[in-house]
Amino acid sequence: MVDPAVARHFSRAAAGYSRLRGIGPLGRMRSRERATVQELVDIEAGATVLDAGCGDGATLDWLDKRGARALGIDLTLAMARVCSSRGFSAVVQDLEEPGLRPVFDWVLCVGALEFVPDPGRAVKKLADCLAERGRLVLLYPRKGPLGTLYALYHRTHGTRIHLFDSDEISSLLGGAGLAAPTDRRDCALSSVCLTTRVAEEHR
Repeated sequence: MVDPAVARHFSRAAAGYSRLRGIGPLGRMRSRERATVQELVDIEAGATVLDAGCGDGATLDWLDKRGARALGIDLTLAMARVCSSRGFSAVVQDLEEPGLRPVFDWVLCVGALEFVPDPGRAVKKLADCLAERGRLVLLYPRKGPLGTLYALYHRTHGTRIHLFDSDEISSLLGGAGLAAPTDRRDCALSSVCLTTRVAEEHR
């Protein structure tokens, strides 16, 4: 279920999102987070990738340069239109109900999990989009002083977000039929983790 306040916020922000995302201390942190994701994710040309919470297409642009076959989903039409104007495939879809078949080699959820009302449901539904041995990458804000400031920043824009610790993320992954993270890297505000889909016979 989409949070209307989150939808309104990102609909308003879509036109200038690239500029807003790149300025100030938060912009510098986001730049480092994107670099960490790219260091962690080894996507080969031709891989099928779902960018869950694609925003204005920053990750889709990187995936395109890697030769991946990528689809972006976002909760707002405004963001999907920005992606389409850049030549990327993107549709409007709820992360808690993506409604996609299990065909993706990779699912990337980079900075979107904190905005969904039910993160556990979202992780489970995204895991359901993975092909056998598919891999999921999550970037999520951690609990702590910087996380609290990040949450307050969004409160000033009328939105509430979730903050996570490593145990909570491991619990969400396990509940979604995913393995414990095989790699986890910390940035100033957020963490990035990589996990794989557990084969049915091992669940």
